[in-house]
Amino acid sequence: MPSFRFIHCADLHLGCRFVGVSAEDEDLGKAMREATFKALDLIVDAVSEKDVDFVVFAGDVFDEETQSPRVRHLFAQALRRAGVPCYIAYGNHDYRREWEDCIPLPDNAFVFPPEGASVMYPDADSPVTEITGISYDRRNVTEDLTQRISGSPSLFTIAVLHCEVDAPEGSGMYSPCRSEAMTGRGVDYWALGHVHTRSVIRRDPYIVYPGNTQGRNPRETGEKGAYLVTVEDGGVSGMEFLPTHSILWESVSIDITGKDLDGLVEEISATVGVGSLVRLTLTGRGDLDRMLRLNTEGAAEAIAKASGCRLVGLELQTSESVDLEARRGSGDFVDAALTEADRLTGEGREAILDEICRTKASQNVRRVFEAMEDGELEAMVRDASRLLAERLMEAGR
Repeated sequence: MPSFRFIHCADLHLGCRFVGVSAEDEDLGKAMREATFKALDLIVDAVSEKDVDFVVFAGDVFDEETQSPRVRHLFAQALRRAGVPCYIAYGNHDYRREWEDCIPLPDNAFVFPPEGASVMYPDADSPVTEITGISYDRRNVTEDLTQRISGSPSLFTIAVLHCEVDAPEGSGMYSPCRSEAMTGRGVDYWALGHVHTRSVIRRDPYIVYPGNTQGRNPRETGEKGAYLVTVEDGGVSGMEFLPTHSILWESVSIDITGKDLDGLVEEISATVGVGSLVRLTLTGRGDLDRMLRLNTEGAAEAIAKASGCRLVGLELQTSESVDLEARRGSGDFVDAALTEADRLTGEGREAILDEICRTKASQNVRRVFEAMEDGELEAMVRDASRLLAERLMEAGR
């Protein structure tokens, strides 16, 4: 059986509006407006670079129900440039067929109708594979469309759908389906769209989400792209992820404990990519806390400039360094918390257990604490006393 290669992509959301960044940065704004189109260009480039036979688009090619003429025209141009068959199933964002007559897609494009259809590649006379699919005809599709799909028993079959696999019962509005029900339907590769995080749910048969091709907001972090799938001897022999994002969103948490500003920037630089849009959370204790809180905006600018990223959010979960030992003997609540911790840890394991489990209700969980290793209970008491002391000191500022 002849081998072939195809690209599986979904959720391009061409023409989408990005959220989560300031509108004041004109250069970034322009880059973001063009990012989804750059992703499409990279997919088209890969067709010739990777010797691809055809491309499948599993829904939400366009971001809006009413597609702008410019967006549809650019998509048609890209398909024409690809020069290979392109199989398209529309989803909940692009189910309306605006401008189809005025701006038709090129002859190498095939759009699956809402009633479903199957086509043979390269043709019906000498088929190598069957591609079947269904497009949406409305935004909310509660029917499990996978149960209308059946593949050829003699050909490798690819099913192209926009759907929610294994969504919680009663929550799915976009063709909710169960992965176990997708087996035994004669489909070898389910080319899916709708979920923006890439995942291979099963490998027999293949049930695959490539994720979206460009992250659009701070929640859509990490690399985005498409899958290049190679089929040999009637089965999938390889899957290669093709990154297509030009803007990368990242969410990072860094501990400031024991660091100065240079050390903090060094760790951030080693963690994030240059030019990435980063939501940064800082944790821990240290002298940096005061500087960060006195001039958060200035600190954010310094961090972004030194690390080469763009901060789109900075959350401080930090606190100052405190000298608890200096409070011993003061006779206040902080001293009392530290003294009580010293007493308990000095009296040993049984004393700690008795103190923790003084009430009748707490006796039910005593065995949980009894199972802790030597030293763990004492460490827990010391950590709790330090936390209490710090909270007391913060309340007394």
